[in-house]
Amino acid sequence: MSRFSVTTAIFEETETHSEYSLHLILDDGIPDVLVNQVFLLKSQRNKKRNSLVREATSCLYQWAIFANYIWDENNIDYINATSSDILNFLYFLSVEKGMHNNNIDLYINTIARVYENLAIKNIPLDKSLFCPLPEMAISGGLRANRRSLTYISKMRNLLPHENSQPASMPSYCKWYTSSQIDALHSNLRLDYACMFLISVYTGMRASSVLSLHLDSFDARKRTLTERRSKTGQVHTCIIPQSLANKLTTYIIEMRSMYMSSSEILFIQKNGSPVSYNAYRKALSVAAEKAGFTEPVHTHAGRSTFLANLRSYQLRERRLGHETFSDSDICLLMDWSSLKCLYNYDLLTRIQEISPMMGTLQKEIYSTAQTQTTVSTKNE
Repeated sequence: MSRFSVTTAIFEETETHSEYSLHLILDDGIPDVLVNQVFLLKSQRNKKRNSLVREATSCLYQWAIFANYIWDENNIDYINATSSDILNFLYFLSVEKGMHNNNIDLYINTIARVYENLAIKNIPLDKSLFCPLPEMAISGGLRANRRSLTYISKMRNLLPHENSQPASMPSYCKWYTSSQIDALHSNLRLDYACMFLISVYTGMRASSVLSLHLDSFDARKRTLTERRSKTGQVHTCIIPQSLANKLTTYIIEMRSMYMSSSEILFIQKNGSPVSYNAYRKALSVAAEKAGFTEPVHTHAGRSTFLANLRSYQLRERRLGHETFSDSDICLLMDWSSLKCLYNYDLLTRIQEISPMMGTLQKEIYSTAQTQTTVSTKNE
């Protein structure tokens, strides 16, 4: 079940007004006050005619789709979303959903409207929302509107031209081939290479990789353990020996040189944790050096893990072999809904990921078999 949904609320009849209904956004079944205040502004009664002004319910559904995407893909609340997160959602609508720009523009208006109101209420938002994206320098959209606090509305300038060739569309790499993985990690510094390979071989989100601690890695058992924020569980997975060797080398030859007391596994020279933006930039530079024709995204490593696992599962089912259930994969990926898994059933995905990717596929399947989830509630 999705975290955010739309429902109808019935307001009782009073002496001055008859019974009426309004649509509301629910967050896990509870009305989201902040967002509902934004959408209900246009739902107030018309004082002159004493009749209800129809609210644009499509806006609520658009917001619910966006908020669920941010939660399912990035494991963060919409309040913590960055400009890159919003832009990736718009690319998702364009590239994967095949939505026309006119319809995507409606989503942009809805998203911008909510964040503008949150900013006015002094709700702490990510600072990237108030700065132009690097891509805007190319499109010429560096100035925000006079009445706008954020640059979200300017993202419409970054939508792909619908009459252009697919190769020129500003999409992003959704998953990697075996050769792309080799090319990327060979162009990454050791610490970033380890982060990248962890996401590919375990399916961890970038946020989880960056929050790993030194004691999360057990070189002898070849395991990595993450503490999941969604479910409050400890998740342990076995990694390939090659990755375990790289992590050991990083800790001994690189991290130890920083002389830091930090418990975080991946840190910078000053001892502070490696930031998401630093990792994303490192991936982008490596992809450019490797000759990628489209931008890369930190989520593509996780998508690679799942696309391979899903492809393997569907193949085994066709052959009549026993394999993972959909619920097993959903639990493995820390999802609250099977809808996330079904996004990987598009014919193009299965065609692109097949045939199996040799050693990589074998390692991913082996990892999925040995991953376990242990509840911390009894600790």
